[in-house]
Amino acid sequence: MNGSSETKTPDLWSDYWRSGQLHACTFDFPEDAREAIAARWRKEFSALPSGATILDVATGSGALIALAAEVAGPDRHLSATGVDLAEIDQLKDTGLTASAEFDITFLGGTDAARLPFEDRQFTLVVSQFGLEYADFESAMNEACRVAKAKIVALMHAAESPVVRQNGLIPGQVHWLRSELALFDAAREHFQKATDKTGNRLTEISAAIRKKCASLENPDFLVSVSKYVGQLLGRSATLGSGQGLAFLDAMEAQLVIHADLMTALIEAARSEADLALARDICAAAGYNSVNVSGEYFGREPQLVGHWLSAEREPHD
Repeated sequence: MNGSSETKTPDLWSDYWRSGQLHACTFDFPEDAREAIAARWRKEFSALPSGATILDVATGSGALIALAAEVAGPDRHLSATGVDLAEIDQLKDTGLTASAEFDITFLGGTDAARLPFEDRQFTLVVSQFGLEYADFESAMNEACRVAKAKIVALMHAAESPVVRQNGLIPGQVHWLRSELALFDAAREHFQKATDKTGNRLTEISAAIRKKCASLENPDFLVSVSKYVGQLLGRSATLGSGQGLAFLDAMEAQLVIHADLMTALIEAARSEADLALARDICAAAGYNSVNVSGEYFGREPQLVGHWLSAEREPHD
């Protein structure tokens, strides 16, 4: 989900969120945290009166709009607009359709730092792991401007294990591609399997297992290794051409993923950023501004920061 102004970013994000990562821009987002976050959003949407309007900033694949649609009904008509810097094909990319109780509009090519809406146009402005990817100060000012009564945003926390663990992925991708030369070795084996190519892949597999043993969360490397292993195991039925095509596609996706994880690290918000957000909301007339953490696990670990700001609908 994206609100960035970087020129190369929309294509990366368009490709990524279409792959089904609805809840966060991470490789392995904790399931219990997903459930807790979804429950918070349902509560926010359920509190809206009939006729309320929602703006989802950096909507991605429309995860929040889908949750809002769940609480709409004959006695609660809602309207939702989703904006994202990436281009959005509503039916193809989100699968969401409007109904008699729920109006939906998606606008692609829209920067969170320059929203094309009137002041106080929306009852509620929301964002999930997206607002922070834009120019943060400008995006906060814009959210404050177009919200009539309330803003709720969930942002990546710079100090969270989710950010810390996924921040390792760009280095892991480089290690797999350049130092281990995993994909080059797999291509060579597909083209002509020999004892030499097989032994090299065995050495690479051992190196990956050793690396995984030292990691707090090895899921990314485990999944990459498993997928390549499955391809190699099917080499007789796939054939050289199809096997190489799969490897090329996977390597290209890993490069994209590494770029996205780099963007995640740069976008994750610190305590100083949250203080700035509070100040911006207060200056815009929000008399109730709260920041809290979203945690998961038996030994609670921080997932992200919630920002909630409210003001009277009319001055």
